[in-house]
Amino acid sequence: MSSRLVEQWSAVVVAVLTGAMLGCATQAPADDVARSAGGAPIAGVPGTAPALESSTGFSATRAFGHLEALVGIGPRPVGSDGIVAARSYIQGELEALGLDVETHDATFDDTKGTIYSLANLSARVPGTGSTGHIVLAAPLDTARAETFEAVGANEGASGPALLLEVAHRLQQEPLPYDVTLVFLDGERIESGRFIGSELLLTHVTEEPRLLVYLDQVADSDLEIHRDLWSYRMFRQSFFRAAERLGHDAAFSSTAGFDQPVAGHRVWFDAGWRRVVALADIRFGGDEPPGTYWRTAEDDLDHVSAESLGVVGNVVIEGLRNITAHLSRVDAHVTPLPTPDERPEAPEIEIVPVVTEPAEDAAEVQAAPTPDPGD
Repeated sequence: MSSRLVEQWSAVVVAVLTGAMLGCATQAPADDVARSAGGAPIAGVPGTAPALESSTGFSATRAFGHLEALVGIGPRPVGSDGIVAARSYIQGELEALGLDVETHDATFDDTKGTIYSLANLSARVPGTGSTGHIVLAAPLDTARAETFEAVGANEGASGPALLLEVAHRLQQEPLPYDVTLVFLDGERIESGRFIGSELLLTHVTEEPRLLVYLDQVADSDLEIHRDLWSYRMFRQSFFRAAERLGHDAAFSSTAGFDQPVAGHRVWFDAGWRRVVALADIRFGGDEPPGTYWRTAEDDLDHVSAESLGVVGNVVIEGLRNITAHLSRVDAHVTPLPTPDERPEAPEIEIVPVVTEPAEDAAEVQAAPTPDPGD
């Protein structure tokens, strides 16, 4: 038995003997612990704990397999055959989990004479009964490139790959609230607009309890900073979850704030405040957007299953903590009755008070005046 396993089992024995709470730990499959989807040992992200051994049950191997499948399709810009194939793959994976998939179509005129057809995909994972729902969204399309093949391993494949594995995990262990997974098309259009996020606004009639935007989450050198635009309390819940899981180097609470230009700004501008963006905007190097961003080097050589597992575990753990908090709040809030449920007000008979005048005012005698000498 390796020294690593001895240390792990020793820690478990000590925890049991001292009555420590181990939480709801679920051991990840053995193949997840050791190897990536390609069968090679997984290199760790510097300064982070092994993401594949987390108690959340998120499988980095399975998620990375989805990433590889999307990259294998090739470039996936809006309106292309590639994006159609990517949507077909995602729909098939969601339906294999027993989820109903909705498609929301739209067209977009870029004012340069080009009209794009696009479509968001969404699927709702039922919760255990609490009122309200949570939205997790990720861009699906890649940027259009003329001089190289933009396969978008990080920008375009990592977010959807993570969502597919989150769907698998939530099917096994639902949250208190329904979770709607949205795969956004039209987020990389050159106009700078985020059409997929705009389209989402038109199909969500009820403001979510929380909306999380996930993008560029598989960088081999993972470094996610706090987004200045995100809802502070929920943003901090994810970063505290990262610290508890040992991933605080990848999710630094001491580094400066970022302001990623992404689709979550659309929701913020629409008045939705409970929005959190998790994105590594330094893809290659220390300065945004990074030297690999929207180049031929956004490929499988510069992403890792380990990084995908770090973010996936943090997302699951953060969602558990946030929904537990919301459930406690909901338990102490009595919803206002609807107009149909309100009881009718009882009829109240108002009886006027009438003072009758004395029949003979002379009979009304004044009270005697006390004698000062008394």
